Amino acid sequence: MEDSKDGKHTKPSTITVEFGDSIEGIDLNKLRYLLAEAANTSLENAAFQSSFSKKAFKALTQNITVYINDIVNESVKNSKRDKVDNVSASHVDKASAYLVTKRKGKFKGILGAVGGVFLGSAVQEILGMVGDSTAPTIGSVLSISACLLVGTLLVAWNLLRD
Repeated sequence: MEDSKDGKHTKPSTITVEFGDSIEGIDLNKLRYLLAEAANTSLENAAFQSSFSKKAFKALTQNITVYINDIVNESVKNSKRDKVDNVSASHVDKASAYLVTKRKGKFKGILGAVGGVFLGSAVQEILGMVGDSTAPTIGSVLSISACLLVGTLLVAWNLLRD
């Protein structure tokens, strides 16, 4: 445990290692640790802390630590992809954008796929009705209409939501 500025003991955050020990002379473990400690110290001294329950505040600091680890890892990945020794501001910006879109992209993609299935099945049934000589039942028309509506809404929501 380390002493913070106000004399309270703070528990060091757990940092995971995904890459080598250093990049251009900077120890990545130490960087992750220092960033997490700085964030935790800032949060502990913040005026809004009283707005959070103890559980919520702990979850907040844990999520911030995870994000710090993720953004450091992604920034280093970006610099390695560009085959440079230093992590630049553009690498950090790309990492941040990737992390934000990665998290909301899964749910959005699943809903878009489900909407596509509904829309495709409705269109297939409509085409089947056109080629069939028998009159469609009320139930089939209602189910096709519902699939068409739900599919169209989910696909449109997937395409327009950003």
